[in-house]
Parts: sequence; structure tokens; C-alpha cells
Amino acid sequence: MSIFLLPELTYDRAPLLEYALKQTNWYDNPIMPGVFSSQWGEHSDYIDPVFHEIINHFTNALHIKGCQCPVKNQGLPGCKCIDGCTPRIVGAAFMKIKSNWTLQKHTDPGRYAGVNCPITNSLKNSGIDIYDRGVVVSKVYTDCPYIIDTHSPHGAHNISDNEDNVFLSLTFNKDTDIDFTQLVDWQLKGELLQ
Repeated sequence: MSIFLLPELTYDRAPLLEYALKQTNWYDNPIMPGVFSSQWGEHSDYIDPVFHEIINHFTNALHIKGCQCPVKNQGLPGCKCIDGCTPRIVGAAFMKIKSNWTLQKHTDPGRYAGVNCPITNSLKNSGIDIYDRGVVVSKVYTDCPYIIDTHSPHGAHNISDNEDNVFLSLTFNKDTDIDFTQLVDWQLKGELLQ
């Protein structure tokens, strides 16, 4: 299993899409120009309020249990804890699967899992490709947010002639041993989302 759906994660897509379409840094990533627009974590600690609705769903999982961080209840990952706790969500980027394009098989360096939140409705022509031994074994088409095992080979495709597929991808702190299995386990126990 490399994908786990999160239908409980709901959010208003319109302001996120508007925000994503205004980005000018799509070509700043030298590895895959035009695919990523970093929002916070990799290039900036600033978190625009447009992201608060999604982040606040993860408040229970943002910090290690027992954390008394003063910003814990605000749902902000940029905390500076006095008790040494480490925030769990450490970054986000918009991702764009362009029309008539395939994002080839890959694993995400330095990232074991992510939560992808679709913000366009182009999913009838666009999907996630799951690989095993170099072969696509599953194509997932969903407009539902999902956890993805980014340590396992995956890719994406978009066969639309004119519509890009845009989503927000959250990154979890790799130094806290958070991986796909841990996120799914938290969700099944009712501990990931609130």
C-alpha cells in the first residue's frame, strides 16, 4: 500500500488555487523546473494564513505528545519550543502536473511520506502512478486528500490537453521517524486529524 485516502480532511480549495496560480517561483527548483512552488520549510519559515485551514486539521499530530509549545494550539509548524519538542509538519509546496505530461518514477529524497491535498478538479485525466519493480502496478485517480509513501517509487501523469493538476503537498519531519506507516496508523487510531 502506497496511498491512503483521507476523506475526513476537508478544506476550501478556491483560495488555495488562487494562491497557487499567483506563484512566480515554479521554475526555482533545479531538479524539476515548473513542478514545485515551495511555500514554507525549504525556502521560508513564513506561513501564509491561507494554509491555516489545512494545517489546523493536523494540530494533534503537529507536535510530539507532551509538548507544551505556546503555538501548539495555533496549528503552526514554525514553533520554537522551550521543552525541545520538534514540529512534525515542516514544509509545504504546491505541485503542478502539467497537461500532457508525466512525472517519471521517483522517490522523494529526504522525505518518507507526504499528505497531498488536490486543489484542482482535473482528476479524470490525471492520476498517481504506483510502481513495483519498475512497472506501474496501480493508477490512482482521486480528488480526495491522501497520504503517500514517498519512499516507495511513484510518479504522476496528466493526459489532459489543457488543464494542469495542482495540489498542495505537506512534508513531515524526517528526523522524527514519521513515515507512511506511522501516519496511516495515527489516522486509523483517530490521532492524525482533528
